[in-house]
Amino acid sequence: LDALRPLVLGCGCVAAVAVALLVGLPSPSAWYDLARSLVGRRAGALRPPRNLTLVIGMPKTGTVSLYEYFRCNGVRASHWKCGATYCGLCSLDFIREVVASRREGHDYTREFHSLCGAYDVFTQLDYEPAGACIFPQITYLQTLADALPHACFILPSRPVDHWITSLRRWAPWVGYPSLLDRMVRACPIHPRNETGLVQWLERQKGRAREI
Repeated sequence: LDALRPLVLGCGCVAAVAVALLVGLPSPSAWYDLARSLVGRRAGALRPPRNLTLVIGMPKTGTVSLYEYFRCNGVRASHWKCGATYCGLCSLDFIREVVASRREGHDYTREFHSLCGAYDVFTQLDYEPAGACIFPQITYLQTLADALPHACFILPSRPVDHWITSLRRWAPWVGYPSLLDRMVRACPIHPRNETGLVQWLERQKGRAREI
């Protein structure tokens, strides 16, 4: 409970219950008991108090589970696709707008919604096209945190061996390289293998916690 308390106070009950789901609380009643014990709200009133929540983890770290949980609770959520575009692409457009305007201290929440859609929660902001590794929520996390001072940021994780296995199994169609192969080939890692990818993941998690 103590470990989840900062998340609840920052993001609201829905985020806390979603993370409780990911860490394996035994039953739905346990998730709601957790939320009530931390913030004293009724189980039927679980809504995030903020109008922008960004999940800043890697793909295959539970982002679909978070998306489905928020969506099932009536929260407007996106996953990978933001309307007609990819969330990774509109996020890059947002970063360019922030850098170009140079308005220090300005809250860019309105601009983010204008570019990426009227969602409350963005559960996957990266975009991994062939031959590229685009992770705005990692590369530009400091810029996002500065430009969106009232946003909630969620950093999901999972055991690295499970993560690697999930990357290895995921491919858009039979015969196409797995997500693991594509990330090893395209992302800025050394050595260029699973070990290098895991080291990169751990560095990014540590940096996110510091920010």
